[in-house]
Order: sequence, then C-alpha cells, then structure tokens
Amino acid sequence: MADGTFASARMISAYTLLSRLLGLARDVLCFQAFGAGGLSAFLWAWTLPNLFRRILGEGAFGSAFIPIFTRHLESETPERAWRFAGRSLGFLTALLVAVTVVAEIGIGIVPAEWGAGFFGDAAASRHALELVGWLLPYLVFICLVGFLQGILNARGHFAMPAIAPVVLNVFWIAGFFLVRRLEPTDPAAQLRLLAILLLAGGAAQLAIQIPPLRRVSQGRLRLSLVWRDPDLSELWRQTAPVILGLSAVQINLVVDRAIAQAVIGPAANSLLFLGNRLAMLPLALIGVALGTAIYPSLSRSHSRTDTVALRGTLSRALRVALGLALPAAIGLALLAEPITELFFEYRRFDARDAAGTAACIAAYAVGIPFTCLITILMRVFFARGEAQRAMRISVALIAVNAMLTLAFVFPMGAAGSALATSITSGIQLFWMLRVLRRGWGGESILRGRAGDWSPQLCLPPLLMGAAVFGTLITLGALASSSPTLTERILVVVLPIGIGVVTFLLGARRFDPETFRAFVGFRRRSS
Repeated sequence: MADGTFASARMISAYTLLSRLLGLARDVLCFQAFGAGGLSAFLWAWTLPNLFRRILGEGAFGSAFIPIFTRHLESETPERAWRFAGRSLGFLTALLVAVTVVAEIGIGIVPAEWGAGFFGDAAASRHALELVGWLLPYLVFICLVGFLQGILNARGHFAMPAIAPVVLNVFWIAGFFLVRRLEPTDPAAQLRLLAILLLAGGAAQLAIQIPPLRRVSQGRLRLSLVWRDPDLSELWRQTAPVILGLSAVQINLVVDRAIAQAVIGPAANSLLFLGNRLAMLPLALIGVALGTAIYPSLSRSHSRTDTVALRGTLSRALRVALGLALPAAIGLALLAEPITELFFEYRRFDARDAAGTAACIAAYAVGIPFTCLITILMRVFFARGEAQRAMRISVALIAVNAMLTLAFVFPMGAAGSALATSITSGIQLFWMLRVLRRGWGGESILRGRAGDWSPQLCLPPLLMGAAVFGTLITLGALASSSPTLTERILVVVLPIGIGVVTFLLGARRFDPETFRAFVGFRRRSS
C-alpha cells in the first residue's frame, strides 16, 4: 500500500477519533439527562435518516458512482466525468426530496395509536412520530454529504469529508445545552427542539463540502436534471440491485432492535444503540478509514486492469486491519463494564442500564474483526463492479441473523441481538473471502506483498488481553465497594495503558509485520 494511503487513512482516523470522542460526550450528556427509556423514541427517529445515509449517500449510490467517475478521469475525459457527477447529483437530490415528501405524508396519516404497544402508550407513540417528522429532512442533507464526500475522496481529498461528523457533534452538544436552557423542565419539548437544531447541523455538514468541491472541480460541477444519459443509466443499473440488498440489510437491523424492544422494553433500543456506538469505534478508526483511503486506489487499479496492484493493496489493508482489530476487540470486551460505569452510570442511567450496555458492547466486540475486514472487502466488490454479488451474500444472511436474534434475545436480553449480529458478520466474512478466492483462481488473498498470514498474528493480542485481564483483577481486589470517580478513571486508564504497551512489545517480538505497519503508518503520516 502506498505511503500516501497510510497518511490518508491516519488523517481519516484522527478526525474520526475526534468525532467519536465528541459523540461519546454527547451520548453521556443525553443518556444521563433522559435515561435509556426516555431516549428510545428519539433514537428510533434518528435511525431512519441514517438508514438512508447508509443505503444512498455512503452505500449503493456513492459506491457505484466512484468507479464510473474514476474511469472517466483515468481515460482523460474529465469534462465527461464532471458532467456525469452533476447529473448524478441532480438525480440523487430529486430522489431524496421525493422520498422525504412521501415519508412525511405517510407519517401524517399513520394513527399514533398503532405504536402504543411498542412505545408504551399513545402519547409516547405520538411523540415518536413527531420526532420522526422533524428529523426526516436530515436524510436529504446527510445523503448529499455522503455523495459529495465520495467525489472528494476520489480526487484524493479526505480532510473535509472526515470533518463532517465532527461538525454534527458540535451542533448536537451545543444544541443540548441550548434546549436545556430554553426548556428546563420538559424532556419531550427538549428532544423536539434538539431534533430541529440537528437539521441545522446537517446543513452545516453539507455547506463545508462545497468550497473544496469548487476547487477540485474548477467550477465544472453543476447540478443538472438531465435524465437521459448513458453513464446515468449505467449508474442506475449498478445501484438499483444494491439498494434492494442494502435496504434489506438495514431493515434487518431495525427488525433486530424491534425484536429486542418488544421482548425487553423501550430501554432495549437505547442499550443496543449505545453498545453499538462504543463497539463500532474500532470499525470507524480501522475498517472505515482504511477502506475509504484505499477505495480510489482499488478503482484505479481495476480501471487499468492491474490485478497485481489491486491484490497487493487489498492484502496489505486486510493484514493491517486484522492486526489492529483483534487487540481492539479483546480490549473493548474486557473493559466494557468499567467504561460503561465511568461514562454513563449517573443520574437517570442506572446500574441496570449500565450492565445491559456493557453486555451489548462485549457482544458487539466479538464481531469487530469481522466487520473491519468486511468493510474493506466491500470496496473490492464495488471497485470491480460486483456490488450485486456482495449484496446477494448480505441478503442471503438476513434469515440467519433473524433466527439467531430470536434464539439469543430471550436468554440473553438485548446482548443476544448484538451477539447475533456479530456471528452473522463472521459468516458473511468467510463467505466473501471464498467468493473472491474463486474469482482469483483459487489463490488466497490473505497472502501477498504483506507477507504470509501467520498464527503469530494472534499472539500479541492474546498477551495484551492477559495483561488487561490481570490488571482488572488486581484493581478489582483493591477497589472499594463504592468507587470514587478517580477510582473509576483508574480502572479504565491503567489497563488501557498496560494493554497498549504489552501489545506493541508483543507485536515487535512475534509479529513484526503488524508492528512495522503500525509504526510506519505513524511515521509516514507525521
């Protein structure tokens, strides 16, 4: 993998880390103020526009657009590339506005009583529908942001796209304090005002993408509503099946949360949301950062039919991702309980909520290595124009995930749904690797310029896990029955520090490839 790719991935990770830290701060504020049950309706309303973001902005539409856009740039037809980008932008904008209008009409028609059993009563259901109505327009902003980010990434610009989530979290935190000041006593009114302010955050995310777009396009990107275009037809042929596949997958995630909430109660959705937020931090820092950074390179290699370069980039990315994802997963699973107690177990978020969240974090942590590698492999399917193949795998596993959820949620509660997701991710990963291996003549993609994949890859994470576990046992024996804030901080910070040092020493001794990649990643990016 080129040095510039490592630098881009590290920069994306840095901004992502900042965004996630701000996101952690916002979650701490919101969950302490409203509690797991009180925030459930808001989280359902927030989930809907983000589902469209994953399907359209970052998913099917954006992923199908980049290979076509890159192909025209590589074939020295930039005018055609930017004309195609403008028409794609116009098509996506019209589609998003239409979806929003239809959905708003549907929300106005649905009787609030229909959701009374799910949310607790008719008043809670009416409140949830109202929040959905306010937050739905956010999908227009965030999907357009995702699409414009794809254009910038294809042109080698990663900073402003990576900053967008930071902007949203700044708006969210500032909005939280504002609404608490304007409405100090009514939680429902506070959430309504917060939903309105988040629309401003979405507009700001979109606005900051425009200046760099003007620079890279040199004024050639213009929104157009021309429908008849061969490139647009190709884009739609690539996009339509993937939309169906991604829609099924995202709907399946909603169904999983709905099953958990129906079995356990309104708090289950909040516990799963929070557990997923914390467990997906390594995915964002490792899988998404590497996948985003290498995707333009994969598209260029495929457009040049340079299979050797494509496989080399992929092999190195997978090797680095797994080398970092394994210790992240082990560490997060071991520290799930002290992290939850430190950040969330206050005020309306009680010990029972904290225990449920910690169980969800640990269950999601099982799937971190799988999801990191899947995120990278998805970019290969998209770059090779085989998105439909990847989506068929995802759709085929929907029934498996649903059955696992039903099997686990009754004995394990909300954590059962999280564990079902992790197991399904493992099955999906091995299926995708098998498909790619057949497509490359039976040769494993887990070998290449990055070197052979040795079992020694697992030794440093295991040593780190033993060190973290031993530290937690020791601190637990010394802790008081009612730990102070200082003690809670120590129980999180000390094991993390010892674990990081142990992992780096172990990697240097047993897995030099991961150690060199990690150290080189930092040096090239400084």
